[in-house]
Amino acid sequence: MFSEKLKEIRRRDGITQLQAAKQLGVSLGAVGNWESGKRTPDADMLVQIADTFGVTVDYLLGRTEDGGSTPSEADRCIEQLKKRPELVDLVSLTMKASTEDVNRVIRVIEAMIV
Repeated sequence: MFSEKLKEIRRRDGITQLQAAKQLGVSLGAVGNWESGKRTPDADMLVQIADTFGVTVDYLLGRTEDGGSTPSEADRCIEQLKKRPELVDLVSLTMKASTEDVNRVIRVIEAMIV
């Protein structure tokens, strides 16, 4: 059940396993093992996953179908900005750039983190 829920919320947020791994501070293999059902995270990591994706631990474990108070995408972005204040500068700069320039920056960043 957990493996299906994790995959579902990751896809809901439109992120890859690699991006999820980076957000959670774990390896790509860990996320892959969780989603395939080969392994399950410990209790502390379950809480971190729930907090990161804005769902409850009960939802992740299949105890409820209601994910709880799920923040909007904007709310999740704001929370991430609070954790990484250097991203505020990046967002501010992209607000002044053209769509084409922003897409170039995205491609550069993607190339750097792969």
